[in-house]
Amino acid sequence: ALGRLQVILADPAARQYVGAVAYHLYDRGGEAQVKQLAEQYNIPIWMTEFSTGNDWFQWATIMQQEIADYGASAVDYMWGYFGDWDKSQLIRIRVNNGVYAGFDFNRQYYVMGQYSKFVRPGAIRVGASSGESDVKVAAFLAGVQEIVVVTNTGTSSHTVQFELGNGPCASHVDAVRTSGTEGLQALPSITLDR
Repeated sequence: ALGRLQVILADPAARQYVGAVAYHLYDRGGEAQVKQLAEQYNIPIWMTEFSTGNDWFQWATIMQQEIADYGASAVDYMWGYFGDWDKSQLIRIRVNNGVYAGFDFNRQYYVMGQYSKFVRPGAIRVGASSGESDVKVAAFLAGVQEIVVVTNTGTSSHTVQFELGNGPCASHVDAVRTSGTEGLQALPSITLDR
């Protein structure tokens, strides 16, 4: 994608027809260069195809990287729904001898929901950083609402402290967690220090 993108965006006649920079993630590498080109021409980035089999943790890490590090404004999981064909789907239909037996959400579904449920169209990504190398953050503003998605890429638990920028001071935070055993699990509301 990077080589083709460089050629197309260098040509003003071709560039006028580019509405988004879209790429698949199967050959990792070049994401930072794609981001630079997209920013140079003020074109949104879309990661349009990838799946991680049964590795939900890999998907959590990839989503965080694509959105927070590489500036993707759209991230697509290839195997969203394909009936009962494959276990790596976001939603999987269960069939018993040709008869519908229900459906399951896999862990990638919940990981994706950490963004898609809370970061709605029109939200703007804002700067966020972490002092812990294992703790990755992406932050967004939607009107006066602040949304922070935290991804723990390590193997141990972390207590996380947030310092929010200048703006309306909220009195509490609603927290939701996805883990190996939880899927968009609501946690007790957190009262903020003012």
